[in-house]
Amino acid sequence: MLRPSILVTGAGGFIGAMLVNALIIKGHEVVAVDRDQHRLDRISRGLCTNFLRLVCSDITDPTDILEVARQTQSAAIVHLAAMHVIPHCEAQPHMAVNVNIGGLCNMLAAADQAPVDFILFASRAIPAVRRNPRTCSTGLRPVSVPCADGATAGARPVKATPFKTNRHPDRHRP
Repeated sequence: MLRPSILVTGAGGFIGAMLVNALIIKGHEVVAVDRDQHRLDRISRGLCTNFLRLVCSDITDPTDILEVARQTQSAAIVHLAAMHVIPHCEAQPHMAVNVNIGGLCNMLAAADQAPVDFILFASRAIPAVRRNPRTCSTGLRPVSVPCADGATAGARPVKATPFKTNRHPDRHRP
């Protein structure tokens, strides 16, 4: 049985490509989103294309990413797209803010406006503990903040924060 589809942004990156592969192996239909068509083509090699849809889109375009979320009707979004190489971010600070903050806001808005039950995003800037999770202006609610320890002493942990919506409480979650 095919499980609900999952939209993965940044699917052409290292973690995104590994996640796409793992989700397909688990029987999920995956909508792989990246702004680089060559990266999308690379991850599709050797994968079952019946479970994989490739979408070349830029998360900084709110209209485009909302249309992608609406058309694909994924049950969940895993948002991994980001500028993460520090020298690139320092050389292009406006682009880094546009991609990392604007892109996240666009994905949260898309999740709120499209039929998406759940969004998970990775960040290094989320506090490790939230005693009183608050509802975002989009209506999404953080449900937990798991984190992994840094690989080396002094390294900041990578955080993943899932949000769920109230839209489809009885729909199967991935």
